[in-house]
Amino acid sequence: MNKIKVYSLLWLFFTSITILQAQDSGASVISADRTGGTARPTKIDKGVMNFEFGANYNNYNKKNFNINGQNYAGMLRYGLLENLELNMGFGIARVAGDGFDNIRGLSALSTGAKIGIAKEDGAIPRIEFEGRIALPWFGKKAFRPGDAEPNFNFNFANTINDLWTINYAVGMFWEGGEEAGYYGFMLTHNFSPQFRFFAEHYGNIRGDVNLEPHIAIGLMYLVNDKLQIDFSIDAGRDDDGAVLTFFDIGLATMLISGE
Repeated sequence: MNKIKVYSLLWLFFTSITILQAQDSGASVISADRTGGTARPTKIDKGVMNFEFGANYNNYNKKNFNINGQNYAGMLRYGLLENLELNMGFGIARVAGDGFDNIRGLSALSTGAKIGIAKEDGAIPRIEFEGRIALPWFGKKAFRPGDAEPNFNFNFANTINDLWTINYAVGMFWEGGEEAGYYGFMLTHNFSPQFRFFAEHYGNIRGDVNLEPHIAIGLMYLVNDKLQIDFSIDAGRDDDGAVLTFFDIGLATMLISGE
């Protein structure tokens, strides 16, 4: 394990301990937007502020060509109105592989919003609209887009019972001047009020139905009402047949409860 991985894991651990010691219990429970590839209706309430951070280690492999990447991504979320969340994302990336030197630096900044559309009512799911724009003016040139790249999803959730929840989403995004479709399906099981497991299938659809399917499993642990930690493992294929694997670990904390 290299120094970057060690430092990131230590940062996550000590940040978790510091936040845990500083927080007291309250009525509000954090609504985290981590982890997994399926977008979910997790809009936070008015006046609430969350900070979320994760470390992602990934591998791209196609025949004899191999690329390893590391991404450290954060997001600050704020509930501006009862049905409107604003957020901003940032990250640091590192890529190394066959045939080129290591590249590292600040990745593109992004800004976005979540809008509550409908609350869950029987068979009618909870519905949210989510939009985001990756900005081309910040970050290392190798990691930022040439133009502003928007994406949007409609996110849904149905509670089956106290133990099972289904999340699903559909959307579109633009990358390199080309549009693509997105879909996701996640099944979540509550082992206890604090401990949840999920399994999901999600992916992208490019061009003439060129699929990029992924499957993933993960765990989310609610340390207290204002702190969640998580990790997940993900495997998939790119549209050119390359095998992609991801390992992700992170945390989400409520900075302001809005109470």
